[in-house]
Amino acid sequence: MNNQAENKAENKIENKGGGKGEIVLICAIVGFVAMLSMLLPPVRNFVFHGGGGTAVTLPTVVSDAIIVETPRSQFPMGQYTVPSIFKKMRFTIEANDGSRRGIFYYWYAPKGLPAGVKLPLVVVLHDKAGLASGAIYLRSNAVQKEFPSFLLIPQAPANKVWASPKKFLGQEFGAVPPPPVQPEELQSMADVISLVARLTEAAAIDENRIYIIGCDEGGSGVYGAAAHFPGIFAAGVAMGGTWSFLDAPKLAKTPLLLLQGATDTVVTPEYTRNMKQYIKNANGPVFIGEFPNIGHDCESPGYYSHAVWKWLFAQKRPAPEQPPQQAVQVPSGGAPVAQ
Repeated sequence: MNNQAENKAENKIENKGGGKGEIVLICAIVGFVAMLSMLLPPVRNFVFHGGGGTAVTLPTVVSDAIIVETPRSQFPMGQYTVPSIFKKMRFTIEANDGSRRGIFYYWYAPKGLPAGVKLPLVVVLHDKAGLASGAIYLRSNAVQKEFPSFLLIPQAPANKVWASPKKFLGQEFGAVPPPPVQPEELQSMADVISLVARLTEAAAIDENRIYIIGCDEGGSGVYGAAAHFPGIFAAGVAMGGTWSFLDAPKLAKTPLLLLQGATDTVVTPEYTRNMKQYIKNANGPVFIGEFPNIGHDCESPGYYSHAVWKWLFAQKRPAPEQPPQQAVQVPSGGAPVAQ
């Protein structure tokens, strides 16, 4: 039956005068259109990056009485966004008014962790498009073998930023006006901190070795985490991020590594150098690394070198000071107790 159908189809084409030449022409046109479509950024991005890479604003949905805000991308780690590498989960937060909202995050926990052993936690903030390229490198076998760690990749909703300063100095970007300051309800860093606190209760995380890294908008989130939530993170790596120079004294409380592309026209090297100087003037432990052949490219392997990980995992948050133990006398018949 199939052969008869094919013969009829071929006869029909030949009767119309097309013949094999027409078939070849049609195939050539289809091939050309397919090749052209691959040159279009949205199509190319979908094929090579798992569908992610384009920031979109989608409506908020309600699931089981929990407001679930749509993330920027369904594929934050590109083609590596698969359950066998990163487990997708949802975290629920209850607001003061009793409402509940949920944010999505991806999680990686090393297997075969011996009992009693605690590992560092690295929080990876995605960029404006919703991509967290740093997580791909941190999850690699080579990095995990030398620097085993838990990985947390939270997802900021499409209508929110990671963090925003309360005010800009006005000199950060030269003659270009600073970006608008976002209200607290449009910032996601507080949710990330709540999530980190919850995970430290459930996983064997070394609370003195919690790190945060991010590029582009994620780099700004690193600044925001250090400024708004000092004492949480042992160190941060900010790539192509921006923040207010006014917060330099706050940023000085957290060791920071600022990575900058020398050809970046979005966040210029001059801005990052000035930020470093402001933090340094506030006696903060800050370091800068410039890459001659990198622009504003969060996927560049140069940002995720062995030297970066070696510096990051060497940082450790100082243990909180313990109150002095003073022995005091209690009524007769008792024993000294500590206060």
